[in-house]
Amino acid sequence: MIIFAVSTNTGGVDLNTEALLRLQQLDTTTSGTTLVDNFIYIDVAGLSGATDGIEITNSAGNLANGINIVDTAGGTLDKGIVLSGTFTTAGIDTGNSIITNIGDAGTDFSSTGGLTLAGYFQTNASVDFLLQGSEQFFSEASNMADVTTSANYFSIYGNDTASGGDNEQTLLDLVQENNSVDVVEGVDALLTLTNDDPDDVVNDAIRFNAGNTNSPDFEDGIDFSAANLNREIVFENGEALHGQTADTFTFEDDDGTDYATLSATALTLTGNLAVNGDNVTSEGW
Repeated sequence: MIIFAVSTNTGGVDLNTEALLRLQQLDTTTSGTTLVDNFIYIDVAGLSGATDGIEITNSAGNLANGINIVDTAGGTLDKGIVLSGTFTTAGIDTGNSIITNIGDAGTDFSSTGGLTLAGYFQTNASVDFLLQGSEQFFSEASNMADVTTSANYFSIYGNDTASGGDNEQTLLDLVQENNSVDVVEGVDALLTLTNDDPDDVVNDAIRFNAGNTNSPDFEDGIDFSAANLNREIVFENGEALHGQTADTFTFEDDDGTDYATLSATALTLTGNLAVNGDNVTSEGW
């Protein structure tokens, strides 16, 4: 064991020591060749009981940086820290969390598996969130009284400039994937809207806001035309309105019985037509 110890106080005067141990390559070599492979090489051979390859302990002083990697722009620094091989527990274990400074804020990889971003999340390709069955993806806004806010905001630049056809561009797709097995029942709903507040009502479950100067804002409010449905709309008490017959609206009661149809030429009822308070005028009589 070799111990390097230097006193930084001489006669009551503090002295600065650049390094207790300095390893420096001074010789130049032909471009493309390597003169020194490793400045420090630690090889744990056999069944040694070593705990740490390198240990940095701050026992009584002030340590600004445990490890400081500096690129003085005199050469090329390819990678700061490289981890390779098999790690049985973790590649980096801080015992609490890993903080990556970004300006005055930080990005926190917590020991419980959480990720806190100080800025926005940006990817250069598609990102898949793979849930294994029981996990849930939460995006929750805190309770901010009297503040105009949107808990989740998604935007897209519609840029369909191709001539001779329409390119499908959508902001949000909710898809039940093919599980290759005929099960008893598929997904109950691709989208549900629930108000869990016992005190306050939600003004609109779905709302279409006014857009910019373009008119109209939307070609269609809701379009069912491409799907195969049994009933397009089911009302609060189970009554339904569907368009299974072309150019015809069919009204159902809560047990699925059709009681009226409305087409371009006729209103057909299974019961009587009751008119109260006004006259009925027919040009065909």
